[in-house]
Amino acid sequence: MKKSLELELPATRMNNGGGSGWIRTTVTGLAEKKESLLSSTNESTIRTIMENSPDGMVISGLDGMIRNLPVKTANMLGHKSPDEIMGRNILEFIHPSYHRKAIYFLNEMMNGNMTGATEYLMVKKDKSAIYCETNANILRDEDDNPAGVLYVVRDITGRRQAESALRESEERHRALFMESPDAYLIMMDGIYTDCNQASESMMRGDRTMIIGKSPQQLSPECQPDGKPSSLSASERIDEACRTGKTTFEWAHRRFDGSVFTVEISMASIMLNGTSALFIALREITERKRMETEFRRLATTDQLTGLYNRYHINQVFIEEKKRVDRYGLGLSVIMVDIDKFKAVNDEYGHQVGDMVLTEMADIFRKGVRESDILGRWGGEEFFIVCPNTELGGAATLAEKLKRKIESSDFGAAGRRTCSFGVAQLAREEAIDSWIARVDTALYRAKEGGRNRVVSDS
Repeated sequence: MKKSLELELPATRMNNGGGSGWIRTTVTGLAEKKESLLSSTNESTIRTIMENSPDGMVISGLDGMIRNLPVKTANMLGHKSPDEIMGRNILEFIHPSYHRKAIYFLNEMMNGNMTGATEYLMVKKDKSAIYCETNANILRDEDDNPAGVLYVVRDITGRRQAESALRESEERHRALFMESPDAYLIMMDGIYTDCNQASESMMRGDRTMIIGKSPQQLSPECQPDGKPSSLSASERIDEACRTGKTTFEWAHRRFDGSVFTVEISMASIMLNGTSALFIALREITERKRMETEFRRLATTDQLTGLYNRYHINQVFIEEKKRVDRYGLGLSVIMVDIDKFKAVNDEYGHQVGDMVLTEMADIFRKGVRESDILGRWGGEEFFIVCPNTELGGAATLAEKLKRKIESSDFGAAGRRTCSFGVAQLAREEAIDSWIARVDTALYRAKEGGRNRVVSDS
């Protein structure tokens, strides 16, 4: 009586994690080692399974002699036909450096131990080598005695080469990452997971103080625009993940407590198969300081330190928008130093400059916090009074007039100023408004100077 065995073949690639579909069939004649491991009854079924498997398959006896394999497995090993391989020992196709490993795992399987997928270096017909991932299963007869071995083989040479290239690339890029003079960080799920030496220096701490932190933990409570750092960070991270890249300015806090400004570039990347953000930091504190200084120079009168004519014109534009939209009061005071030309002619321009700077100090101390003060040019000044009706601005002008006429200006002695006041009408053009206040100032001059005239 011929013995038979139950053979379990995976409908897809065999693996150690389960989940593959299994087909159960019976193969007779396995007890007779010199006979084919496939009976005529089941040969068609088994061959169909082997030929349709996405991976190569080999059936061998316990002596290692190959009994059956499909064409695709023969081709994988560089042979045109299975007949070139049938009857040969499987160790002929495993690189000698892996023989000990192959025998060890076969013995483990014979002892009933699960070995899972194993990698071997296989030898092709032309003596070239390929890396293969192999799952081996013992075939047992009806008495549960080992009768053969089923190998499921997958060529992973391409994968190994890609992994090797990736490791080399990662090592190369890791070195560039760590040694770059620019500050780099890696973020996953809103948390810093890596940083280089430059970022440690920038933050004045070590990597253990940075890794595991969120951006808001390394930032002041709010950003310069007043928005909470936690909210701004979340918005920026979402933007980078959604669009792939974003660049913005950010206020960070060093571990010594000092706050500095950086330009941040965030780029979405895949790192070891996981979504991450690559972050580059460039400190721009000095650049921001210079920008602030340039803006100050562009908007400030160098002699008095007050806003210049350019900035006051911009204030007119912005404040008019509020008047037109909300109907708020907006008034302006135009000031002219009386007989200032005589000061320059009699005492010289140095004394004249002193009078201008002291006048500016009086105005600066006398106006309200909400008022905007500037030098219009020469001996003329403007005071913009937001949310102020005509009467309120006139009252302020009278207060300033009294302060000036009671002040002493050194070599220039007592000086006085004339004031024109006008309120902007809704929908009125700025030029019309300035013309009206200029007319009011002219009337104050013509009326004897050292007085306030309002354009009603």
